[in-house]
Order: sequence, then C-alpha cells, then structure tokens
Amino acid sequence: MGRFHRHDDGTVHDHAHGGRHDHQGYGADATVRVEVLEELFAENDRVAAANRAAFAGAGVRVVNLMSSPGAGKTTLLERSLELLAGRCRVGVLEGDIATSLDAERLGGRAAAVSLVNTSDGFGAECHLDAVMVR
Repeated sequence: MGRFHRHDDGTVHDHAHGGRHDHQGYGADATVRVEVLEELFAENDRVAAANRAAFAGAGVRVVNLMSSPGAGKTTLLERSLELLAGRCRVGVLEGDIATSLDAERLGGRAAAVSLVNTSDGFGAECHLDAVMVR
C-alpha cells in the first residue's frame, strides 16, 4: 500500500514511496493542512461513557493497557496478577488479532480471562473499542 495524500490543487492520489517523487513545497519546513474528523468517534465515545458509568455503578475499577506489540503489556499483567492474587477479584479482557497466546499466558493466575479475536469483521486490530468491551 502506498501513501495517500492531497495536493494544494485538491488532487488526491496514492503512490509507493520507494522511489523519487517530487512534491515542490512539501519539504521539512512546509505547512500541511490536516483535517480532523472528531465525529468519527462520537458513537464509540458515547458507548465508552455508558461503560464507565456501568463499571462505576458496579464498583468495578477498569484499567486499559495499550501499547505497541512487544512493549510488555502481558508481562505487566502477569506480575500484577501475581501481586493481586487473593487480595481482590480480577478479570482480564484480552484483545488479539487471531491468536490466544497472551490469554493462555494469563490463564490460571487467579483471574477470569476472556479473549476477543478481532480479525474477522473488526478491522484486524488488537485494540478493543467500547462496543467490544460492553
């Protein structure tokens, strides 16, 4: 997949960035207009607010861990579950594109672990949106 961009004249296209492609005025000091579409996430924000209210009403504390692959999220959860064992009830909602490897690592550590595979119909991303958490 190439780069998608819009020129000053309104022309929109994409192309691979492996070779040379002249963009006059698009140097390091050029100004580029970025359109932000906040309403794109409005429904997710609404559901997330409802989730927060439901969790708070049930006395449930929720922690969302997000970072790049290999950053140590599962290792942090393993250690946290060890430290929390016997002190409180813990549940883990694990999002993964296709495997159950991390959920299996966390299983059997005094926590209920639920897995959501996001490959089919969810955009093939590891993150869970508010509807998936609901």
